[in-house]
Amino acid sequence: MLLAAAPLPLALVSQLVAVMAAQVTMGLALGVLAVRATQLLHESVPSAIRAGVASGVGTVTWALFIPFALASGWLAQVHGVDGAGALFVGAGLLLALGVLTHAGTHDRR
Repeated sequence: MLLAAAPLPLALVSQLVAVMAAQVTMGLALGVLAVRATQLLHESVPSAIRAGVASGVGTVTWALFIPFALASGWLAQVHGVDGAGALFVGAGLLLALGVLTHAGTHDRR
């Protein structure tokens, strides 16, 4: 799966072009995932509370991003960029697992 494989060059390769390609691929994959997740959110929440739920999801997203950014910076400083790349590989694997888990349980219309 693209979401799990895209961050691998961050941990395994030190060539600039490969790292840039991995970052672009990750950004595109996360963008597509965000659009689909937003669609599912809007379909499952009544319109009366949709704005509040969307705001809460945005807040949770930032609450998860801040520790992740701090951890990747710390890992890069202590273990080098390959160590920080491993964090992105782990996050990609978790996201791919979540997508696969959800895809198996989602009602397809």
